[in-house]
Amino acid sequence: MVELKDAADRRCKTYSGGMKRRLELARGLMTNPRVLFLDEPTLGLDPQNRANVWDYIRNLKEKRGSTLLLTTHYMDEAEQLADQVGIIDRGRIVVEGTPSELIGQMGADAIRLVGQGDSDGFVEKVGALPFVQTVTVSGGVIQVGVDSGNRRLAEVVSLATSSGLTVQDISVAKPSLGDVFLKYTGAQLRDK
Repeated sequence: MVELKDAADRRCKTYSGGMKRRLELARGLMTNPRVLFLDEPTLGLDPQNRANVWDYIRNLKEKRGSTLLLTTHYMDEAEQLADQVGIIDRGRIVVEGTPSELIGQMGADAIRLVGQGDSDGFVEKVGALPFVQTVTVSGGVIQVGVDSGNRRLAEVVSLATSSGLTVQDISVAKPSLGDVFLKYTGAQLRDK
């Protein structure tokens, strides 16, 4: 399953990072556990090995019916692999749910804009619009959760201009689990 047959006669210390991660998975599976704890299984892996580990994890869930508890700092990994997510901030679970539920709380689309001028006035006015579901400000980026970003973009830009906010950069994106993480934990750098 972990594709290490060709390296079986080599010493483990000669294995690459990806090979070592796959060996760790194999070791954890030797006893056929019903529950398997994986602590950052793709940390430091290149994209190919990371994708391979994701495939192994999906296989464990689907074919073996194993329950996996996965810790990760990679929100895209949690979004792809998890049935349930708990976001921890300062040692406490601050929000939990399925990835789609948590992302759905952000709004269907996210209009992200950076501007110069009266951002507080804009935030107050844009939050009152009937199609706006959420407004968050983090690190100078205003994120507006809306029902349809492409359809609402012109109205949001017009409101920014009339509120005294000069738009310097704007984009429309589907929200991600990374956006949920930032909403609940903030974007400031931390030493701890």
